[in-house]
Amino acid sequence: MGRVHGADHDAIDSSDNVLITLIGIRFALGVGEALVYPSTNCIVSQWIPYSERGIANGIIFAGVGFGAGITLASSSTFWTMAGCG
Repeated sequence: MGRVHGADHDAIDSSDNVLITLIGIRFALGVGEALVYPSTNCIVSQWIPYSERGIANGIIFAGVGFGAGITLASSSTFWTMAGCG
């Protein structure tokens, strides 16, 4: 988003920073998840019996989704507590 000249330009710039930060955080989470998925499949295939692999993968991937949600919520809380938002 571009710079707007006028009374509301600070509010618009602030919302641009929040959006950029949110995109950056989500990108970092995606990079982490890209490493986690193949690694956990390898671990599950070597350590978990064949009949229990579906449950193990379900728990792992539910945890990844839960962790991503908690990270986004907590990062916005910390961002606000730091006086940045």
